[in-house]
Amino acid sequence: MNQEAEQTPEAGDPVQEAREIYQAKKVSVIIASYNHRDFVGEAVMSVLNQDVNNTEVIIVDDGSNDKTPDEIEKIKDPRLKLVRLKENRKEHPRNMGLSMARGKYIAFQNSDDVWAEGKLTKQLDYLQSHPEVTACFTDVQIIDEFGKPKRNLLANYQFLGKNKDSNSWLRYFFDLGNCLCISSVLIRKEKIDKLGGFTPNLFRAADLDLWVRLAVLGEFHVIKEKLTMMRIIKDKNFSRPSPEAKNCSYMELADIYDNYAKEPILKRLPNIFKDIIPVGSSDTEKLGYLALYSWELSAPHIFFANKIMGKIINHKKKRKELTDKFGAEIIKKYLKKRSAIELNLNKSKSVSNLLQKFVRRLWQ
Repeated sequence: MNQEAEQTPEAGDPVQEAREIYQAKKVSVIIASYNHRDFVGEAVMSVLNQDVNNTEVIIVDDGSNDKTPDEIEKIKDPRLKLVRLKENRKEHPRNMGLSMARGKYIAFQNSDDVWAEGKLTKQLDYLQSHPEVTACFTDVQIIDEFGKPKRNLLANYQFLGKNKDSNSWLRYFFDLGNCLCISSVLIRKEKIDKLGGFTPNLFRAADLDLWVRLAVLGEFHVIKEKLTMMRIIKDKNFSRPSPEAKNCSYMELADIYDNYAKEPILKRLPNIFKDIIPVGSSDTEKLGYLALYSWELSAPHIFFANKIMGKIINHKKKRKELTDKFGAEIIKKYLKKRSAIELNLNKSKSVSNLLQKFVRRLWQ
């Protein structure tokens, strides 16, 4: 549809103000779809059947080659807007959807997941009565290709987010990674706009990166009801990744950990890592403590620690501050860790330690 350029209205124009009120939406649901022809109809209808008035559903199909968008076009609903991208990966579908969204709140749905009735209403009620909360999630039920619950899967234990304060979330994300499902979240749009949306160069861990950055802006809450059904398709999602895919994930995780080495998280490190970083530490000392801690965790943590230590060592004043506090041993440990790092999970001895920590903290 061709859209003619509109004239910029004068400030205080009552007609334009009325138009903006009319055009505003309460919730914008963004669905990035790709090759889910068999499941996208159910995913979309579970959104349209929510009992929330004044919503819009923006679907950005990322170059599907299995006629997924054709299935979407069969659904006739004025709240639905479909954008067909010709080439996969050329654009960022979720960021494109965000640029089009008019809602006060933003929700994300996967094109093969399902929402329970009443999901959005419960989340809206909570956010509207708790202004300190930036994002509201729900518990997750894992389902199979046929919509039946799946048991005894690692994924059942991944999304076990227990309610905690933002500093505790930031510690959890650093130590153990993601435990929140993106298709369960409802976010205040002003908050995600402040962050600029998703980081475009992250493909496997973009949701974790978003949670880390959002946690600085406010609190999270998880509704302890399984209102989101996440579908696991055999041999597709949650299948055993290739070594190349693992290495890509590790590099992305190391990039996400970089958030902890800069503001606004840097100043909060003593509150996030109370058992590791003393209050009153300088920024260089904070990063020294964090590096020593990270070197004992997983391969991505080691890679991150090596990066931040390398920057400090290259800075004459900061290097002196570092060695005055920790001695030359921290430089020697950096050299040892830099030469020994293994990016491949199959060869990383530190992974078993991380898994043990994960299991111990599942019920915390």
